[in-house]
Amino acid sequence: MKTTKPTLDDVLGFAEEKKPSKSGKVPGGDVRLTVNVAGDLHLKLKIEAATRRMTMGELIEDLIRGMNH
Repeated sequence: MKTTKPTLDDVLGFAEEKKPSKSGKVPGGDVRLTVNVAGDLHLKLKIEAATRRMTMGELIEDLIRGMNH
């Protein structure tokens, strides 16, 4: 079976579907994190998360968990 890479429109469309709720509520056990990053890095993170079919928060958590101490 041949697979094809998603287009940028596919990836960005998927990322837009994963918008958090507007309720402002944080799931139990979580904390809200606000960071400033360059626009190009934000887009890179968003594309990578969408490509992996996960939220940006999930991707960041995976990256943090993978850090060597």
